[in-house]
Amino acid sequence: MRCSFGWDDYEPKHGQYDFDWLKQFVALANSYGIKLRPYVGYTAPWAGVHGSDGIYWNDRPENENDSYNFVYHLASALKAYPNVLSMSSTMRRMTHSGGKGMPNNMVRL
Repeated sequence: MRCSFGWDDYEPKHGQYDFDWLKQFVALANSYGIKLRPYVGYTAPWAGVHGSDGIYWNDRPENENDSYNFVYHLASALKAYPNVLSMSSTMRRMTHSGGKGMPNNMVRL
């Protein structure tokens, strides 16, 4: 099942990660044999460069290292769950800067 993992949900304050609910969700899906193929999106309100539309989760991250750290902690928190098939990240290639994307070592844990 394709699903989104929102940065805004799991890092409400800079450096404070809360994956408890997400781990319960992933474990429940696993108990039913449901495989998850998540994508990461929705910039946290504290992390973005405020855009013109006034919707924080549309904003690009002000600091790419913040988005990197979030995805790293997310992948680390879920690496024990075999039903999470990949950690593909859309986040508009995390940067909005011409497809620069994430560092190559992002998913190597």
